[in-house]
Amino acid sequence: MILDTNDKIFETNSEFQSTSFSIETNSKMFDILTSKIYKSPIRAIVRELCCNAIDANTDIGSPDPIYVRLPDDGNPNFIVQDFGVGMTEEEVVSVYTVYGSSTKTQNKDAIGALGLGSKTPLAYTSSFNVESAKDGVLNRFLVFRNSEGIPQITKIESGKCEYTGTKVTVPVKSQDFASFIEAAQATFISFDEMPEIDNSEVFYSDFYEDSYQEARKAIKEGKPMFTPFASLLRRTIGSDPIILMNGVLYAVDEALIPDYYGNFNKSAMLIDAPFFVKIIKVPNGSVSIHASRESVT
Repeated sequence: MILDTNDKIFETNSEFQSTSFSIETNSKMFDILTSKIYKSPIRAIVRELCCNAIDANTDIGSPDPIYVRLPDDGNPNFIVQDFGVGMTEEEVVSVYTVYGSSTKTQNKDAIGALGLGSKTPLAYTSSFNVESAKDGVLNRFLVFRNSEGIPQITKIESGKCEYTGTKVTVPVKSQDFASFIEAAQATFISFDEMPEIDNSEVFYSDFYEDSYQEARKAIKEGKPMFTPFASLLRRTIGSDPIILMNGVLYAVDEALIPDYYGNFNKSAMLIDAPFFVKIIKVPNGSVSIHASRESVT
């Protein structure tokens, strides 16, 4: 996504020296960047990891949907896998150890661009696993917080392979299984392409698959949605209306609603839903988003 940064360049002829700001590398700052910016860490994990996977597939034109496995008693992990070009050891280390660095800032079709999403699991857990395959080599890593609370990454295994792509595995507490499932239900409903869900019986445990697919179609076509799904979005996204941009749903503050209706009167698509939930579809990159990507500014 190409972000509107509103950059301004200032020049000074002062005889005094200017000093650039920096950020102290300590657990407090990492905690702010990793945990404190998210109102809903679980939903952030589901959204960000899946969006990264979609971007990876899109980059190489992969016809395959991303792979997702939801946590259950048999496998208490949330797993997301893409089939993109993958990353080398050096690329994985660069992506996960640099906050704010992104390869997508000039890609108008990409969902991500802030350089924070890959670290979202640390907002919920103290460690998670990453494996990535590229150029015939598969590397596995452990991302974790050390004893001082500072994130680190360690390669734990390497070997040969005949495929490409990246897989992220996040351990989930049993009491949070339902929250991850609900987050996935609210996130996938607006995706352009439905992920391949390994244990789909868990995903569709509260409703029929046909009903969910009808709701997805309604969002795409701008038609009213089936009541339970409107309630789901209102509960998880937390606003009325909701912004839909490049397949991702964002909350919007009531005070900003007149601005959005005015700015996007010609290009926005209003989707009326029960319980007064409206979805406003806008072009990618046309609105500014908070660092958490939970809402628009």
